[in-house]
Amino acid sequence: MNDTNTNTIEFNPDTFLKTEYVLPPLPAIVITIKDMIEEDRADMAEISELVAADPALVIQVLKIVNSAYYSMPRPITDLKYAIAFLGLAEIYRIVLTLAVVSTLEIDEENLLRQFWRDSYLTALTSKFLTRRFEPGLAVEELWSSTLLHDIGRLLSAKFFPDEFRAVNNYCEEHGCLVEEAEKALGVPSRATLGALLARHWELPEMIRVACAAHDEVSLFALDPNSRDDAFQRMICLSYLTARLGEGKLCAEKSADLANRISQFINLDREHYSGVVESVNELEEEVESFVARLS
Repeated sequence: MNDTNTNTIEFNPDTFLKTEYVLPPLPAIVITIKDMIEEDRADMAEISELVAADPALVIQVLKIVNSAYYSMPRPITDLKYAIAFLGLAEIYRIVLTLAVVSTLEIDEENLLRQFWRDSYLTALTSKFLTRRFEPGLAVEELWSSTLLHDIGRLLSAKFFPDEFRAVNNYCEEHGCLVEEAEKALGVPSRATLGALLARHWELPEMIRVACAAHDEVSLFALDPNSRDDAFQRMICLSYLTARLGEGKLCAEKSADLANRISQFINLDREHYSGVVESVNELEEEVESFVARLS
């Protein structure tokens, strides 16, 4: 496909994922745990039994629990201990994140690895930036939101593979962000697809917001000092700083974006460059996580 001549994709947002490009519902365990927590009738033993009924899910949950994001003092091999240590709400967020990805039934291993790699780097970046710039913001609220902020990527690859490849090729050729490539090619954005998925599966509002608006346009539309905007600011800053840390953007785009972000957060360029370098140093932890999760 010519990367400047993609076919126009038209779909109805109201019926997308319902009568066109249909997806199965989320696993029942997600809904059950959510209802139990919201109705304040959940207990550790009952949820442990629910999760334990799926041995593959237990393995994945423990892999995430033992990741660098949680920095456990020692490896955890018992699900009940993990629930006791992290709490029911956090275990729910982990189960939800894994369920969203698995229900999309993506068969291409390299695509999944790259998704987890980029998402986990963004999650670690959010933890790093929040502790430095928004210490009053609960980092656990950012966990599932940063991991799922780009879930629209998997929808795009699943339903619009030609356009997905064209966007990737455009990004590689021009050294730009995905959003710029999507705009240039006139294809549905991952942000739009992700937000529609969040609405379809009734995911938490914070995840929907993270999916819908995490790019530079969204960031610079926010108030840099408003407490009300703190959550979305961290989502956007984490996404953009992680992309800068990867070093895949062209020199001009990288310099312009770094300058604009440093001004936005009132940090001189040299110090922000140090932040980006610190994010780049997270790569080893990211690769280790992806290798364990595969």
